Amino acid sequence: MRASVTAESREYVQCAVFSGTADDPTTHPVRMAVSPAGQAPGTFASASWASGASSPTAQVLVGPGSAIGALTPGVYSVFVSIDASPEAPVLLAGGDLTVTP
Repeated sequence: MRASVTAESREYVQCAVFSGTADDPTTHPVRMAVSPAGQAPGTFASASWASGASSPTAQVLVGPGSAIGALTPGVYSVFVSIDASPEAPVLLAGGDLTVTP
């Protein structure tokens, strides 16, 4: 995942999820967090699975008025958490989210 958004924009950030098992991750609730690059995930927000994607893709709104909130310009890491009881993996997205002025 490599993405770029402007600080004023409210839009979905998407991240492909590869399971590694026969279990379909889209059958489980998903949450996502956005934190400054190199930091641990902050608060997770409810996310959704993108419909029509060719592979399982989690998505969350970022920006003003979203559950993630407004982001200041900078580089961020994106995390995905899948509630697949008894497991609850927290995955670091490959790539960064860049927020521009």
